[in-house]
Amino acid sequence: RVSGWGGAAPQPGRNDGEGAQARFANMGASCIDRDGNVYVVDTSGKSLRKVTSTGVTSTLFADFPSDGGLAVDASGNFYGVRNRAIVKVSPSGAQQLFAGQPGVLGYADGLGSAASFAKPMGLVVDAEGNLLVGDSPDMVSAGMFTNAFNYTFGTTIRKITPSGLVSTIAGVPGRIFTAGYPSSSMPLLDVTFVNPTGLVCDAAGTVWILDASGVRRTDQKGGAPVWVARNVAGHPLAAIALAADPQGDILVADTSVIRKVRADGSQTVVAGIESADRSGVRLGALPGSLGQITGLVAGAANVLYCCSENSVLRIQLP
Repeated sequence: RVSGWGGAAPQPGRNDGEGAQARFANMGASCIDRDGNVYVVDTSGKSLRKVTSTGVTSTLFADFPSDGGLAVDASGNFYGVRNRAIVKVSPSGAQQLFAGQPGVLGYADGLGSAASFAKPMGLVVDAEGNLLVGDSPDMVSAGMFTNAFNYTFGTTIRKITPSGLVSTIAGVPGRIFTAGYPSSSMPLLDVTFVNPTGLVCDAAGTVWILDASGVRRTDQKGGAPVWVARNVAGHPLAAIALAADPQGDILVADTSVIRKVRADGSQTVVAGIESADRSGVRLGALPGSLGQITGLVAGAANVLYCCSENSVLRIQLP
């Protein structure tokens, strides 16, 4: 069943309140804590909003680092991105540089500010308290009269220990390539990432990576990433958000539907309507209508929270 949990689609705003009384503006990254509270970054207001497990929305912090992903650890510390660097925000709102160098485009591993990133996007905390980062490349046009783009650095998955030590666990550090027309030096997708924007980590420590080219999984010991579902011509997967449920299955959201993707690559639509003629958000019995999805997190007991059209939806699966 699809229920409204925070906000009222598609009405924008920045009001706090209970259920449909709340309003959201530009919904960015989202995450969920151990108590079932959902957090959403308002990118235009640069604030962090909290939706409790009972559906009450409040503004937690202003001036939140909102240039990339969002994660929360077991102690209630939040992690965001500002100007290519990872910022740690304590439960009281105090901010500190956690890793990377503000404004510096790089790919170095090291402790704290000795490390550097290209464009940190996907963030997730694993069971050991490490912060995993999907570092996307800095992408700029290759010039006039071309549809090609230069991809600089990024294309890696990084791990940051609780002490701030950064290492690379997947991908090729320092890679630079061009992709598009009329020229391309893009490497084979089997050995590199393109734009790793979303990460989830399951209870077994497996990292699932949402990339422009599809979904892969890897361990944290340097093993080669394994394809789970690829974006190819005619393939229905066009993933924009990723979540892992307590059973170990992966939930993948595209613009209008949520699919369960199993380790063998098989897929099942669990919510939403596969149609180009969507009618926005429609509450009620599954499959419902989910409108334009922008985020997805998984709670306990087959519950998903989906960000769509300025609202947070609660989806109870069978």
